Amino acid sequence: MNKSNWSIGFWFSLVILLVGFSSCVDKEFDEPPVLGTSDPEIAEPIVTVGEILAKWIPGDFVELADDVAMEAIVIGDDSSGNIYKSLVLSEADGSAGITIIIDQVEMFNVYPVGRKVFVKTKGLYIGDFNGLPQLGTTPTQNGNFLAMGRIPEAILSEVVVPGIRNQVVTPKARTINSLGNTDLNTLVTLSDVEFSAGALNDTYADAVEQQSVNQILEDCDGNSLTIRTSGFADFAGEAIPQGNGSFTAIFGRFGTTDQLTIRNLGDINLTGERCDGGGNTGGGDPTITEPIVKVSEILAKWVPGSFVELTDEVAMETIVIGDDRSGNIFKSLVLSDADGGAGITIIINQFDLYEKYPVGTKVYVKTQGLYIGDFNGLPQIGTTPMDNGGNLQMGRIEENVAANIVIPSSGGQAVTPKSRTINSLSTSDLNTLITLSDVEFSNGSINDTYADADNQFSVNHEIQDCDGNIVVIRTSGYADFAGQVVPGGNGALTVIFGRFGTTDQLLLRETTDANLNGDRCGGNTGGGDCEVTAGAVSIEKLRCLWNDNKPSIGNNSIRGIIVSDVASGNINNQNLQIQDGEFGIVIRFADAHTFALGLEVEIDLSGRTMSEFRGTLQITDVELNDVDVIGMGTLPTPRVATVSEVITNLESWESTLVRIEGVTLSGSSTFDGGLTITDSTGDIATFTRSDANFSGDSVPSGTVNVVAVVGQFDDPQIYFRNRNDIQ
Repeated sequence: MNKSNWSIGFWFSLVILLVGFSSCVDKEFDEPPVLGTSDPEIAEPIVTVGEILAKWIPGDFVELADDVAMEAIVIGDDSSGNIYKSLVLSEADGSAGITIIIDQVEMFNVYPVGRKVFVKTKGLYIGDFNGLPQLGTTPTQNGNFLAMGRIPEAILSEVVVPGIRNQVVTPKARTINSLGNTDLNTLVTLSDVEFSAGALNDTYADAVEQQSVNQILEDCDGNSLTIRTSGFADFAGEAIPQGNGSFTAIFGRFGTTDQLTIRNLGDINLTGERCDGGGNTGGGDPTITEPIVKVSEILAKWVPGSFVELTDEVAMETIVIGDDRSGNIFKSLVLSDADGGAGITIIINQFDLYEKYPVGTKVYVKTQGLYIGDFNGLPQIGTTPMDNGGNLQMGRIEENVAANIVIPSSGGQAVTPKSRTINSLSTSDLNTLITLSDVEFSNGSINDTYADADNQFSVNHEIQDCDGNIVVIRTSGYADFAGQVVPGGNGALTVIFGRFGTTDQLLLRETTDANLNGDRCGGNTGGGDCEVTAGAVSIEKLRCLWNDNKPSIGNNSIRGIIVSDVASGNINNQNLQIQDGEFGIVIRFADAHTFALGLEVEIDLSGRTMSEFRGTLQITDVELNDVDVIGMGTLPTPRVATVSEVITNLESWESTLVRIEGVTLSGSSTFDGGLTITDSTGDIATFTRSDANFSGDSVPSGTVNVVAVVGQFDDPQIYFRNRNDIQ
């Protein structure tokens, strides 16, 4: 773990990230302290998307000068590849929206659809791209015209601050001829629409040449609208559905052309009869000559522990409820009856199955010659069983024949999850979509990640209800959310129910299926008790251990942002303060260090203990090579407080940033030595070391605002990181 040299640590981390991308494993980390279960503290006044849009002058670029934060929900991300280097943001009620352009890819890992964000707009510009409102940075000359600049990746987390996840924005019901300017960049649903007859034998876009394509959507009165799809979209090569129905998308404009952008095929449900009453009424259903059977009819042939050949010439009609998009399902599809009552896994020797068989696709499986059996208790369909080290194991359907066996049909099919409790789950629920309510991750999992993304190891966690019933949730180390911290709250969890031997287990498709934002069973919001398990642990947990008279840390590490500035000289060069969320702690090294203000670091504390020095909690004798530098992070927003509030909350706010407004400094003409900070609520001491590079600066007269680190030296005190903290 020797990464104490910043540049070595940064480039090492970058190499790891690049390797992770090539392996389809997401190595991105959410910006601490935001873990998606609560909103961050925002110092700026909060404004709506509508208030920012009111400043838009079509055809012009307007600099946003107010120091405010725009609160919004992500309704469009780049997960499907149909939105490029942008996020589409909406009011929570769906009434107004805007696009923000960013010089970064794969943003869906941090800013997925449904995540609340706060956009600090000061210094940004609002303008439009050929009629579509957007936010960005300083416009630059692009040929003969000005183009909005993209927000650089390096400052993204400071400008777009992520908040709570799993927020739902309800699409606005519209007709083609009722769409207008107020609907731009918002989520809309059109009903009783269909693709034009000329598109019915086409695909959404040109996936081979990766060329974007315009298709026409129309209603039964002859009104039409353009659907534009990128050739880089993961569904570009999918066949256009032939039926009529509902269509949910983001409304946009290019010049004088109104157009819709599809987020994913799950938003499209065109399975009804077309306007003229003729043509294909199944939304692109293929011609199936075999008798149609249900999943439950095939499951009736399963003999646990055996392999049974399926000899009847039939086609099993199913809906895909689990694909391999997130990486948490491997070379398999989970299929369900349309009513969600029965399900089965089909194993295929092919990657990226989601491109052809995404969740919500109706699929016909021609079962003759296949086998039904189980993998350690979980029913599945495959080909002829083969010997695997003395054990028979189901063969996978080979890619070159899969297209003739597993036939895709229309998309946008919704399967309603079955409502279950942990202790009501049974064999009849295997391979089906279920929702557990009033559940949470066990205390031992809080602050841990879903799986081991670094080593690509799968991990089992426990899900519990408030009555103490427990079930395992298993996540692959290859899942794109493996490195994300599990949510700490209580709520609803939608998963596929499975089994391995005698162990029932849950399989999460996407993190958006985990809506765990409420108070935990004990009434708190995700802290659990003070016990910790080996691995990463929050600073809040460490302070809880100390308060519980348990100074031993165990084999744990902490991760956070350095909020002290060793370069200014106002802190001993063997000390630093690190903040994680709303909690901080002092790290005391065995030797002098040079770790800079604002670095994001992970520190191995295995075998260390906590102690207090003159009232300040610290961890001592830490080695420099125990520090893993992740890179430059985002400094926590200082909590705005009065002197009285700092003193009252001294123990819990210790080693964190605060901002105190309207204070006077007294006691000396320079910063060197002790000063008294006074506001209308009281006094608190500050001390500046003579080694500080601003110790000889004159103390300003009159009222000032200060940012400082909270501490103790027997009595309450705060200290400045550098001269910029006095404003």
